[in-house]
Amino acid sequence: EDGLTTAAEFQPDLVLLDLILSGDLDGEGFLAKLRSSPGGELPKVLVVSGMVSDALADKLRQTPGVDVLAKPFSLPELSRRIEALLY
Repeated sequence: EDGLTTAAEFQPDLVLLDLILSGDLDGEGFLAKLRSSPGGELPKVLVVSGMVSDALADKLRQTPGVDVLAKPFSLPELSRRIEALLY
C-alpha cells in the first residue's frame, strides 16, 4: 500500500515491481490497483521476478506499458527493457 501512495504522490515514469511483496498485497494486486488509480498518466511497469511463469508473463505483457524480466538478469538487459518501455 505504501508503494501505491508513493506512486500517486510522485507520479514516476517507471515502476520496478517484484511479484513477491511483503504485506497483504502481492505484485499482481499492486499492478491492478496501480492501473485503476485515478488521475495522471500511468507509469510504465517493469516486473522483475524469479517467480514468474511463462503464462503469467504473457498475461502481464497484455497490459499496455508492462513488461516482464525474469531473475536473474544482466544489467545490460535491464537497461534495454527500461529504455524500451520509456522511449
